[in-house]
Amino acid sequence: TLLAAKDNAAAIAVAREALARRPDDPDLPLILAGAQAAAGDLDGALACVKEAGRRFPRSIVVLSTAADLHLRKGDVGSARKMASQL
Repeated sequence: TLLAAKDNAAAIAVAREALARRPDDPDLPLILAGAQAAAGDLDGALACVKEAGRRFPRSIVVLSTAADLHLRKGDVGSARKMASQL
């Protein structure tokens, strides 16, 4: 895969293209967020996950991913808030 090959820019581009074609796919925002996080863009990844949370508010995967990203940014309070919704 592109992420395994450490081609983060290509992985982000492919994920964005896929998300544009299939906006109702709950996995694609998380794939995009993962590519952004791998590229070091934690803010972009978190924004993507937050949008996914608005679209899929009951998704355990979205909530746990948001908690993980908050922790990686050092925001323990926000991470706990996300985790408490699991």
